[in-house]
Amino acid sequence: MPDNFFLQFILELFRALLVDGLSGHVRRHFAGWFRALDADDRRRAIVRVHRRNRDRLLHKLRTEQEDDL
Repeated sequence: MPDNFFLQFILELFRALLVDGLSGHVRRHFAGWFRALDADDRRRAIVRVHRRNRDRLLHKLRTEQEDDL
């Protein structure tokens, strides 16, 4: 074990919260939190794609020549 008592305390706390059988509700809470973060990342990625496409198409509309219509 490390000589640093604070680090040892943190390691023991994580072990107690995430490994022991009495902490199922803590694991479910963390899993839900990570699922929410993942869903937010997907939503943000989709919004970014839509924004890029919209900007590209609007730029194309603004810069088109009259003969092309």
